[in-house]
Amino acid sequence: RDERIVIIVMSLTIIFWATYERVSFLSHLSTTMIALGSVGVLLAMGVLNLKKNVAGNAGAWSTFLWFSVLLMFSGRLKDLGVFDYLANVISPAVCVGNM
Repeated sequence: RDERIVIIVMSLTIIFWATYERVSFLSHLSTTMIALGSVGVLLAMGVLNLKKNVAGNAGAWSTFLWFSVLLMFSGRLKDLGVFDYLANVISPAVCVGNM
């Protein structure tokens, strides 16, 4: 039973991801919202267990937390122009010669 539910939900998720910009009732959703909705359906149908599969997976939550911090930090560095500055400083050293 659970395998069938997962196949149906994941198939719908992929279809929604591929067509969300062209389908009127999905056009206001982002791909993240579609993915979270799919996880919600799997939780509601009992395929995923909140305590065992979600809260009990400390390694995944730790990775998720550090990755989100890394993404936020890199976005802020980009906004401040740090990457452009580094590119301008490093590129002359890398591009020696007439390549």
